[in-house]
Amino acid sequence: MTSRLFLTAALAVALPLSAQAASTTPTVPAPPASTVHSTSIAHMAGKADVAKFTYADVVGRIGGADALAGVDGVTADTSVKFIELHTLKGYKVPAFSAAQTKALAALAAAVKHSTALAAKVRKAGFLPADIVAVVADPSGTVFVFINL
Repeated sequence: MTSRLFLTAALAVALPLSAQAASTTPTVPAPPASTVHSTSIAHMAGKADVAKFTYADVVGRIGGADALAGVDGVTADTSVKFIELHTLKGYKVPAFSAAQTKALAALAAAVKHSTALAAKVRKAGFLPADIVAVVADPSGTVFVFINL
């Protein structure tokens, strides 16, 4: 009973006076939305499990409006997983269009400018030019799709 009283007293002190007067039941504010991965998570195209993307899912992202969004927010602490295109369901040898090739060059440049992501790519033994897509899932894990 003592701990319950202490908790109630602590909440009463922590709440603004107007909130205490308006309600006898303390409310806990929602935590702020993560700004680290908000851009990259928003572009997931409704896929709940990025690790289950098919070849068509990944190649279809090349040159899209959100193609560079997954690069934003990668830090040294971000979990990054590398997936090679040939391991995806529906894989066929890529024949990229001129527009896709230009978009892939822009993606490689964005990766080079992202210090943390570029370091993770190099550590894994890849080059920015090997990357076809960068996508974050809801947990904040970043998946880098590689074409070798």
